[in-house]
Amino acid sequence: MVLNAAKTKVMIFGNIDEEVKITIEGSVVEKVNSYKYLGVIQDVNLDFGLQVEHAVANARRASAKISSLIDGHNGLPVHIGIDLYKVLVRLHLEYALPIWASICNEDLRIVLLRYPNPTPKPRFFAKTVCRRNLGFFCHN
Repeated sequence: MVLNAAKTKVMIFGNIDEEVKITIEGSVVEKVNSYKYLGVIQDVNLDFGLQVEHAVANARRASAKISSLIDGHNGLPVHIGIDLYKVLVRLHLEYALPIWASICNEDLRIVLLRYPNPTPKPRFFAKTVCRRNLGFFCHN
């Protein structure tokens, strides 16, 4: 197996006081504190706080784009808004879902303070429409 040193990264897990230097055919492998692998951001602490923050930020951006297309009764029909939400917002929050269970309360609190409403629903969505079509309970 041939390794490309330019594309290879090294991440050290745990408390290591010594500087670790890894080389491949004379090229030093870059040491990183976080790395995105298979769509999941991993960090040296394995707490996945960076992944959760990234997912929430992506969901917020997607939600804002959908909201800009909705202009009360003059905008998108409700069923199209729901479909867009399912495709563009929920996918960010549901990808690598087990990671959400592993984050600590402090990291979750920080994310919620930074992004207080990660997936705001359009105002005209009724609670029953959200419950039936989105699979969760919406608050006003």
